[in-house]
Amino acid sequence: MAISPDGPAPGEEPGLLTAFADADESIGDVPLTVQLNVDIIDNTGTPPFTFIWDFGDATEFSTEQAPKHVYEVPGSFRASVIVTDSKGEKDQDYVDISVNEPLPEGAITAEQLMEIIPPGTVAPELKGMEDRIRAK
Repeated sequence: MAISPDGPAPGEEPGLLTAFADADESIGDVPLTVQLNVDIIDNTGTPPFTFIWDFGDATEFSTEQAPKHVYEVPGSFRASVIVTDSKGEKDQDYVDISVNEPLPEGAITAEQLMEIIPPGTVAPELKGMEDRIRAK
């Protein structure tokens, strides 16, 4: 998928403007730097195109096709883009971004804990209750 700088062949009408947004990262810890991009399907819309990105975090919009944005607070965000062609036709798309609070120093993730504790191990406060737990 790419922008066709010349548009459709002479005498051909372009198809309906079709845009697809994507990001190099969609999940990460604060601060999360995301490279966004919007592609225009070849021979759709009529160049030149304009872009308006709303990052979903109450920061200034961008008019770049492929802006880089830093999410400074944790939360779930929708980065959306509206593309307009030279005839005023519009299309829009979005990318959902999830920004996490970083773990405190020395903390471990659930995945790391699973690597440390052998399979089948029971927490000390549950020892002696294995049969009752399995029975339920």
